[in-house]
Amino acid sequence: MFHSRYSSLMMSIAITFIYGSVLPILFPIAMFKSISDYFLERYLVLFYYKEPPAYDETMTMNFIKCCRIIVMVAFAFSFW
Repeated sequence: MFHSRYSSLMMSIAITFIYGSVLPILFPIAMFKSISDYFLERYLVLFYYKEPPAYDETMTMNFIKCCRIIVMVAFAFSFW
């Protein structure tokens, strides 16, 4: 379950950075989504999950690698 939330977060960040130069309202929307996802995940870990989700640093490292590409694409869209 955690990997689907992680991919949703990555997708919202990618869309926000790529199209944010055209639609600046996306930045507050993405901030609200990130904050709500944070509190939702905290709630689920505390009260719903029987044990914490098992993950290691590979998802985070892949996320950081993808963010580098997202920044380059966002710059290209902004200059275009």
